[in-house]
Amino acid sequence: MTKKQNHTEIDLSSISISNDRYRSVPVSKYHDLFTKLKPGQRLVCNVGDAPKLKCALDKWLKNNGHKDAKTAARMRCDDGKGGVWWLEKAPASVWRPLQKAA
Repeated sequence: MTKKQNHTEIDLSSISISNDRYRSVPVSKYHDLFTKLKPGQRLVCNVGDAPKLKCALDKWLKNNGHKDAKTAARMRCDDGKGGVWWLEKAPASVWRPLQKAA
C-alpha cells in the first residue's frame, strides 16, 4: 500500500522577484569580523580556538583576493588568550640563511 501524498498549491501572492545575486559559495560566519581586520592586527580568541580560526581566516583571505597573505596563530598568548594574526609579510626566520663564501 502506498502512502498518499498531500500536494499543496503555491500561493502566487507569496512570490516576489528580487535583484539579489546568487552566491555559489556561502559567506563565512566570520565574514563581518574578517572584513574589519587589517594586516598586523590580532584576533583575540579563547584558548584552543586559534587553529580553527586561523584556517577560516586563511580560506577567507584566499577567497577574497589575498592570495599571498600570511597568517599566524598561537594557542596561548601572554594575556592568557589565543591569538590569530594577519601578517603584513612572512615572519623572519630564526635561522640565519647560509651564505656562499666569496
